[in-house]
Amino acid sequence: KFLSRLKLTGKTPKEIINEFLEVVRLYPSKKFKTVIIKADPTDDKFLSAALSSGASFIISGDKHLLKLKRFEEIPILSPKESLRKYLNTKN
Repeated sequence: KFLSRLKLTGKTPKEIINEFLEVVRLYPSKKFKTVIIKADPTDDKFLSAALSSGASFIISGDKHLLKLKRFEEIPILSPKESLRKYLNTKN
């Protein structure tokens, strides 16, 4: 399935990876001493990514993340909330 889509681009896997690496930043993972989201520990990776990258906010539809509202001074917003804030700052 992936190979057929890759052929449509006319690029090799290495070319795709190189283009990807030009636009991303890699950050070391932060490990927490305890589980932050006990109801779904797999969500902790999103908190780690936000903290490691210095994110200004987290946008998520995940109920466990949204329940936190904030993590280490990083607001956690639903997509609807983030759009509302963005549109209000444009006026």
